[in-house]
Amino acid sequence: MTGRPAWPLVPTLLVTWVAFGQVVSLSGLAIWVVGGSLLGALGVSSFAGAGRRGLAVVTMVLLTGGVAFLARTVGGDSAGPITRASLMATGVAGAMGLILQTRYPAAVLAAAVVLLGGATGLGAAGRAPWLIGAWAVAAAATLAMLGPYSRADLRARRRLVPLVVSLVAAGLAAVVVIGAATPALRSPWTIPGAADVTGEDQTSPPPPTTTAEPPTAPPSAVPTSATPPTTTAPPPSAVPTPPSTVDPVDRDTVDATSIVVVSALILVLLVLLLVAVAVLRRLLAWLRWRRLRRRLGTGSPRDRVVGAWTWVRLRRVRYDEPLPVSASPDVASTARSPYADRALQDVAQRAARVAYDSASAPSDADAEAAWSAALVAGSAPDGAGARSRWRWAARPPVRDAASDRRSR
Repeated sequence: MTGRPAWPLVPTLLVTWVAFGQVVSLSGLAIWVVGGSLLGALGVSSFAGAGRRGLAVVTMVLLTGGVAFLARTVGGDSAGPITRASLMATGVAGAMGLILQTRYPAAVLAAAVVLLGGATGLGAAGRAPWLIGAWAVAAAATLAMLGPYSRADLRARRRLVPLVVSLVAAGLAAVVVIGAATPALRSPWTIPGAADVTGEDQTSPPPPTTTAEPPTAPPSAVPTSATPPTTTAPPPSAVPTPPSTVDPVDRDTVDATSIVVVSALILVLLVLLLVAVAVLRRLLAWLRWRRLRRRLGTGSPRDRVVGAWTWVRLRRVRYDEPLPVSASPDVASTARSPYADRALQDVAQRAARVAYDSASAPSDADAEAAWSAALVAGSAPDGAGARSRWRWAARPPVRDAASDRRSR
């Protein structure tokens, strides 16, 4: 049982990561928020897609608590925002991965709204208008990825242009709505007595400080021969101003720069993750083909000859040149066969003699010759481009290939 891929979760997660970038530091975002959400989404989605819903729920709970505990332990007492952000990102992303594998995958947007609301509640509300617009575009892209149309259908011009227009319209409409609703929003709720706890008063200026003058000596104690000082110190200022050692910084510039840096880092990490997943997928497919070849090429000479024919059929499926069901070894071995491949006919002739004659006893040399021809007949077509070869490399063999060899 295989489930849906986790690609539809990426658009809304990207926007949410940018929102969390307004709350936590760059390192905390990359390690605990991005890493935790990816771990939760991919881990839970893989188990749920394999039909193990109970294990997926347990994984979601353990990952949520584990990532938050590690963030709290490593960060210490100053890791409050990172702990809350990682807890929310990992838990909600895991829930999104679980919902994705249900009968109603579009419900992941409800969890995505909760995640975006948590990010804005933790401190990203200052960028709400453009964040809401970007999230609306990401949500529309998620629905398109979950929709009934394939990638080939969406690439068609008659659907691509309306799709792009719909995405842009959704983002603009969201920005207009949130912009119109902003003046009507009340002041944010704060904890009563927060100013008393911090010991700071933002409305009243600090009280003036006065310095006590030293007591003057009585006239009798002052010697007559003492000469008065030539210079006197200036009176202390009523409100001393400490010297400023930090240059004023434009906060808008800092926020814009951090947004660009965080967005670029997230994109780079995502690209590296996608490349690593693609390479790992092809490596696993190669290992499965090697294992299948070893299993089909062992046994008695009779089994090895039949295994060579099975190998050719499976490899032709991999390279988009499948043999029809009617192409049995005796049909494919005839001179008038439409499959006039010399190597293919060689394997078919040897397999036909073995498969339809129980008294035949092929030798080891026949098995070796059959496999030599099978490796040629089952190779990639000549003139295939790099793109096709890259796509074919990710295709694993049929799961029941070994049992198919044994049943013949």
